[in-house]
Amino acid sequence: RLVLVGMGGIPTRVPVARWPRLPGVRWLLPAELAVEREDAWALQALGLAFIDALRSADVLVTKVGYGSLVEAACNGTAALYVPRGDWPEEDALTTWAGRHGRAAPLPREALESGRLEEALEAVLAASAPPPPEPRGAEQAAAWLAARLAGAGR
Repeated sequence: RLVLVGMGGIPTRVPVARWPRLPGVRWLLPAELAVEREDAWALQALGLAFIDALRSADVLVTKVGYGSLVEAACNGTAALYVPRGDWPEEDALTTWAGRHGRAAPLPREALESGRLEEALEAVLAASAPPPPEPRGAEQAAAWLAARLAGAGR
Protein backbone atom coordinates (compact mmCIF):
# COMPACT_ATOMS: atom_id res chain seq x y z
CA ARG A 1 0.00 0.00 0.00
CA LEU A 2 1.13 3.52 -0.76
CA VAL A 3 0.28 6.03 1.97
CA LEU A 4 0.71 9.73 1.29
CA VAL A 5 1.25 11.90 4.35
CA GLY A 6 0.24 15.51 3.75
CA MET A 7 -0.81 17.75 6.58
CA GLY A 8 -1.84 20.69 4.41
CA GLY A 9 -0.62 24.24 4.89
CA ILE A 10 -0.46 24.15 8.68
CA PRO A 11 2.91 22.98 10.01
CA THR A 12 2.29 19.78 11.96
CA ARG A 13 4.88 17.69 13.75
CA VAL A 14 4.73 14.11 12.52
CA PRO A 15 7.51 11.90 13.97
CA VAL A 16 7.74 9.56 10.97
CA ALA A 17 11.28 8.51 11.91
CA ARG A 18 9.89 6.81 15.04
CA TRP A 19 7.04 5.01 13.28
CA PRO A 20 7.30 1.24 13.16
CA ARG A 21 7.64 -0.42 9.79
CA LEU A 22 4.34 -1.87 8.59
CA PRO A 23 4.41 -4.90 6.29
CA GLY A 24 3.44 -3.95 2.75
CA VAL A 25 3.19 -0.22 3.49
CA ARG A 26 5.29 2.44 1.78
CA TRP A 27 5.18 6.08 2.83
CA LEU A 28 5.25 9.06 0.50
CA LEU A 29 6.29 12.15 2.44
CA PRO A 30 6.51 15.88 1.76
CA ALA A 31 9.98 17.45 2.09
CA GLU A 32 9.37 18.73 5.63
CA LEU A 33 8.63 15.18 6.86
CA ALA A 34 11.09 13.22 4.71
CA VAL A 35 13.29 10.74 6.57
CA GLU A 36 15.91 8.19 5.55
CA ARG A 37 14.01 4.90 5.64
CA GLU A 38 13.80 2.05 3.16
CA ASP A 39 9.98 2.22 3.33
CA ALA A 40 9.67 5.97 2.66
CA TRP A 41 10.18 8.28 -0.29
CA ALA A 42 10.25 12.05 -0.51
CA LEU A 43 7.44 13.31 -2.72
CA GLN A 44 9.62 16.00 -4.29
CA ALA A 45 12.25 13.42 -5.32
CA LEU A 46 9.64 11.68 -7.49
CA GLY A 47 8.81 14.84 -9.41
CA LEU A 48 5.06 14.34 -8.94
CA ALA A 49 2.59 17.10 -8.26
CA PHE A 50 0.75 16.58 -4.97
CA ILE A 51 -2.56 15.90 -6.74
CA ASP A 52 -0.93 13.19 -8.89
CA ALA A 53 0.57 11.58 -5.80
CA LEU A 54 -2.80 11.76 -4.06
CA ARG A 55 -4.53 10.11 -6.99
CA SER A 56 -1.85 7.37 -7.00
CA ALA A 57 -1.97 6.71 -3.26
CA ASP A 58 -4.17 4.18 -1.51
CA VAL A 59 -4.57 6.39 1.57
CA LEU A 60 -3.93 10.01 2.55
CA VAL A 61 -2.97 10.74 6.17
CA THR A 62 -3.83 14.38 6.87
CA LYS A 63 -5.45 16.86 9.21
CA VAL A 64 -9.00 18.06 8.77
CA GLY A 65 -8.99 20.62 5.99
CA TYR A 66 -11.00 21.49 2.89
CA GLY A 67 -8.28 20.80 0.34
CA SER A 68 -7.16 17.49 1.77
CA LEU A 69 -10.48 15.80 2.44
CA VAL A 70 -12.28 17.14 -0.63
CA GLU A 71 -9.43 16.24 -3.00
CA ALA A 72 -9.16 12.76 -1.47
CA ALA A 73 -12.90 12.13 -1.92
CA CYS A 74 -13.00 13.54 -5.47
CA ASN A 75 -10.02 11.38 -6.47
CA GLY A 76 -11.24 8.18 -4.84
CA THR A 77 -8.41 8.07 -2.29
CA ALA A 78 -9.18 6.91 1.25
CA ALA A 79 -8.29 9.38 4.00
CA LEU A 80 -7.35 9.18 7.65
CA TYR A 81 -7.65 12.59 9.26
CA VAL A 82 -6.46 13.96 12.57
CA PRO A 83 -9.26 16.05 14.07
CA ARG A 84 -8.41 19.66 14.84
CA GLY A 85 -11.10 20.05 17.49
CA ASP A 86 -11.19 23.84 17.40
CA TRP A 87 -12.20 24.37 13.78
CA PRO A 88 -15.84 25.48 13.32
CA GLU A 89 -16.36 23.64 10.00
CA GLU A 90 -14.84 20.34 11.15
CA ASP A 91 -18.10 18.49 11.80
CA ALA A 92 -19.67 19.52 8.49
CA LEU A 93 -16.54 18.65 6.50
CA THR A 94 -15.87 15.29 8.12
CA THR A 95 -19.53 14.33 7.72
CA TRP A 96 -19.33 15.25 4.01
CA ALA A 97 -16.04 13.34 3.61
CA GLY A 98 -17.54 10.25 5.23
CA ARG A 99 -20.57 10.40 2.96
CA HIS A 100 -18.67 11.02 -0.30
CA GLY A 101 -15.48 9.07 0.30
CA ARG A 102 -13.70 6.65 2.59
CA ALA A 103 -12.62 8.88 5.45
CA ALA A 104 -12.11 8.13 9.12
CA PRO A 105 -10.66 9.95 12.12
CA LEU A 106 -7.15 9.13 13.28
CA PRO A 107 -6.42 9.97 16.92
CA ARG A 108 -3.42 12.27 17.36
CA GLU A 109 -1.85 9.63 19.62
CA ALA A 110 -1.90 7.13 16.74
CA LEU A 111 -0.24 9.69 14.47
CA GLU A 112 2.42 10.43 17.09
CA SER A 113 3.17 6.77 17.81
CA GLY A 114 2.80 5.49 14.26
CA ARG A 115 0.19 2.95 15.30
CA LEU A 116 -1.68 3.28 12.02
CA GLU A 117 -2.04 -0.31 10.86
CA GLU A 118 -5.52 -0.92 12.25
CA ALA A 119 -6.86 2.42 10.99
CA LEU A 120 -5.31 1.85 7.55
CA GLU A 121 -6.89 -1.59 7.27
CA ALA A 122 -10.29 -0.31 8.38
CA VAL A 123 -10.45 2.65 5.98
CA LEU A 124 -9.25 0.50 3.07
CA ALA A 125 -11.85 -2.19 3.85
CA ALA A 126 -14.70 0.34 3.79
CA SER A 127 -16.83 0.33 0.67
CA ALA A 128 -16.01 3.23 -1.59
CA PRO A 129 -18.87 5.37 -2.89
CA PRO A 130 -18.55 6.81 -6.39
CA PRO A 131 -16.32 9.90 -6.18
CA PRO A 132 -18.24 13.17 -6.24
CA GLU A 133 -18.00 15.25 -9.38
CA PRO A 134 -16.03 18.40 -8.55
CA ARG A 135 -18.26 21.14 -9.94
CA GLY A 136 -17.54 23.97 -7.52
CA ALA A 137 -16.07 26.39 -10.08
CA GLU A 138 -19.00 25.75 -12.43
CA GLN A 139 -21.52 26.30 -9.63
CA ALA A 140 -19.79 29.49 -8.45
CA ALA A 141 -19.72 30.88 -12.01
CA ALA A 142 -23.44 30.14 -12.46
CA TRP A 143 -24.25 31.84 -9.15
CA LEU A 144 -22.19 34.91 -10.08
CA ALA A 145 -23.71 35.08 -13.57
CA ALA A 146 -27.22 34.99 -12.09
CA ARG A 147 -26.37 37.79 -9.63
CA LEU A 148 -24.72 39.92 -12.31
CA ALA A 149 -27.64 39.41 -14.68
CA GLY A 150 -30.00 40.62 -11.94
CA ALA A 151 -27.81 43.65 -11.20
CA GLY A 152 -28.20 44.91 -14.78
CA ARG A 153 -31.94 45.51 -14.42
